Amino acid sequence: MPRPINFIIPGSETSSYSRIIMSLINPIRNYLTNSLISDHALSNAVNIHFFLEKGYRRKINIFEGTSIFMSHGIADKGWRDGPAVRDFDYVCVSGPLWVEKMIREGLHPEKILMIGYPKLDPLFTSIKSSCDTIQTKSILYAPTHSNSKPSSYPAFEKYLNYFPADLQILDSPHPFHKRDKQPTLLELVEADAVISDSGSLVYEAWALGKPVVFPDWLVKEAVLKYWPQTFAAQIYKEKIGYHASTFLHLVHLVYKAFNEGIGEKEMVFMEGILPSSLRGCSGRISAETFAKIASGK
Repeated sequence: MPRPINFIIPGSETSSYSRIIMSLINPIRNYLTNSLISDHALSNAVNIHFFLEKGYRRKINIFEGTSIFMSHGIADKGWRDGPAVRDFDYVCVSGPLWVEKMIREGLHPEKILMIGYPKLDPLFTSIKSSCDTIQTKSILYAPTHSNSKPSSYPAFEKYLNYFPADLQILDSPHPFHKRDKQPTLLELVEADAVISDSGSLVYEAWALGKPVVFPDWLVKEAVLKYWPQTFAAQIYKEKIGYHASTFLHLVHLVYKAFNEGIGEKEMVFMEGILPSSLRGCSGRISAETFAKIASGK
């Protein structure tokens, strides 16, 4: 009998990341017949880990059973490089750029599982079903958390009161800063464009066809300083997306983003981060991949 797939959520259900992790897990479990969620690794299971920090490893034995690392986000912040994930039996990535990065940083290709990004699966259906609905133009501000040095939060919050009156402003901080800890999902579906900085929302928006405007004057210098070898740095160096040097410039770019949408640069880049072939079906592909490992095939 195949071993169970064990998704590990350490700590209490009210932790800052538990709901983010559940948004990744649910689209996968829909296709599994033998899975569970627990707060520890099991010796007779394929264990899916979402963290790799020292504090996590003190609580959870990653060498128990078969270990698979799956990041709780899609962004590249320099923390899940090859050396950091090499102790896991397998490492999940969302697309070919991540495969190349992991191989370049020392991982054997057979350890790398390209499974897409299950969290977005339900959103592709939502986007398609609402595409004919006429809406007021809305801009979503969705930054990464303030513990991340290259973050526009909370510095950008003061600017939210100065947008033109004809724009609907949606403000959705990182779940780390929300009382209910809910990930930004519905707001992303409703938005016509996104303002963000260096977190997963940048890539999620592009995957869903939403243009992204960056407040460079608040974050670019920090991104290049702290994460020079990351995809985030590439975005700022190559000006992938709409990059603003001031707030007035950003407002101008918001209207431009509404009119022109995402560009060729963003689309080509995202084919490497999350290919079109994996969008909307990542949960099924993940489940099939994990089940195959669990059965020893």
